[in-house]
Amino acid sequence: QNPDVRVIELHKKPGWDFRAIQQLSKVIVDEKIDILQSHNWGTLFESVWANRAKTARHIHAERGTVLGPPSKSRFKTALKARLMRHALGRVDVVMSNSFATAEKVRLVTGLRNLPVTVIPNGLVHPYSENPLSDPKWATVRRATRESLGLGPKDLLVGVVGRLSPVKNFELALRGFALFLKSRKFVPLHATDSPPSRACMVLVGEGPSRKSLEELALELGIRDSVRFEGEKKDAWPYYAAMDIFLSTSHSEGMSQSILEAMASGKPIIATDVGDARRMLQSDRCGKTLVQPTVHALADQLVELSASIDLRCSLGNRAYERFRDDYSLQTMLEQFTSLYSAQVDSSQPTLIGKVQSR
Repeated sequence: QNPDVRVIELHKKPGWDFRAIQQLSKVIVDEKIDILQSHNWGTLFESVWANRAKTARHIHAERGTVLGPPSKSRFKTALKARLMRHALGRVDVVMSNSFATAEKVRLVTGLRNLPVTVIPNGLVHPYSENPLSDPKWATVRRATRESLGLGPKDLLVGVVGRLSPVKNFELALRGFALFLKSRKFVPLHATDSPPSRACMVLVGEGPSRKSLEELALELGIRDSVRFEGEKKDAWPYYAAMDIFLSTSHSEGMSQSILEAMASGKPIIATDVGDARRMLQSDRCGKTLVQPTVHALADQLVELSASIDLRCSLGNRAYERFRDDYSLQTMLEQFTSLYSAQVDSSQPTLIGKVQSR
């Protein structure tokens, strides 16, 4: 929809498609591409081969998984690692959105001194320029909490993400169940007018949903857990939360942590990927060095006991987002990266290669 952006579909077939490589090579020459940017394993080799004449400066970006989908074959994994090592030697810049992913690239390829430019994700909060003081954001919070059956004194702990094994939401449920046993808060279904109740909301869909629902029932907390399914707009749920959890086994740069920071929420996260770096070693939240049920429950008890602590962590999380993870910051970093590759006094044409 942007007149400055042309989309050229190569209709690449699965696997190694020589016809698509030839087409891409022709596009690079015919369109006078200055910078070619490939993304992840699925486009690396095709882009290297299509640009073998080094007509364009080649930037390769790795995000999340490295070497594509995991393989059970050690031989295949080792072969892919060697191929990636060779291919990365033929590109001009390797980049990632995550320091953890950058280190993983070095590890799997054996290129320990490989320079990797890291440009973290950036975003714009769609509801407010400053959710910490915006009355409209407060209205969204109030309306979403009411839809969940929560009062102003009730505590809402939340997660956002695909309900899959790698997200480890079993830890979130077990930690929340142990937290409820601390008697600091009572289950949501309590009817004796308690001073405050606690609820957990899971926003997302995925293959683990049934097992997570069964676990919540087994733990005796099913009435205090809301499975909201996949939402095109999860921001109102961030508004409603008092504490955000990220319990993943593995991450690069967590988008849900970034969105929680943009919403000014205190965060408890497992110490994986870039989480500790994003939270500035607990300045903007709490990282679980030992991802145990008791460690998570202890952090929930600490944060639930102090509104001042939650506000302080949430405020610093938002300030960290505003200063380092805004869309404007990300765009400035990309502009600097691209400008360093070409003569900035001339118009530049960038070609991005992505697989569907």
